[in-house]
Amino acid sequence: MPPISTDWLIKNAELVNEDRRLHADLRVKDGLLKTTASNLDGCLGEQMIDDRVCGQRSTLDH
Repeated sequence: MPPISTDWLIKNAELVNEDRRLHADLRVKDGLLKTTASNLDGCLGEQMIDDRVCGQRSTLDH
């Protein structure tokens, strides 16, 4: 069984704090949140989830 990836790109996530909500992409690298921005591109070997399409997941192999 291949190792579980700790590198993720979560597209169109809804971020919520005490007084506001916003939509952004989140990059997780080695299990830690590294980047929050709009329109992030995927990186080699990164797993991707698009929050607009529930359950959609792909591996970027290029």
